[in-house]
Amino acid sequence: MSKKYDSAYEYILLLFGIALFLHFIKYIIHKNNIYLNLNIKQEILSYMYIFFFSIISGILLFFGYENFNDFFYLLLKNKTLAQLSTTTIVIAFSFLYAAYFKDIVSKLFNTHLENDVWKNIIGYLSGRFLLIIIIFLLVVFYIKNNK
Repeated sequence: MSKKYDSAYEYILLLFGIALFLHFIKYIIHKNNIYLNLNIKQEILSYMYIFFFSIISGILLFFGYENFNDFFYLLLKNKTLAQLSTTTIVIAFSFLYAAYFKDIVSKLFNTHLENDVWKNIIGYLSGRFLLIIIIFLLVVFYIKNNK
């Protein structure tokens, strides 16, 4: 049981650590007026916000989520409520990270990124499919090399 608590606390620290890291990056960019003059279309950048959300939420749900969920199950004594609670926390942090990412990209490229539902759908599905393919290939490669 102690391992589950330790793992859950480490996961919570990771969630807050990522938020602090992104806040620090945003602060540094803003304080030093850092801009990138790359020739990237705003159209492409507008997909990146939700693409980033899709990737980061998928990674957080895939890695370490189980012990975090088990920890909440020990507290709540209801499997479904534990899953709902932990997923809500992870998705909320993922939206926070995506908002930071959007602010960082907007500042770096000196542009305003619009939220568009259709771009969000395309960005989300692209990010999630890419993540699933990468994880699948890593798992297949890992299993193949450890036989």
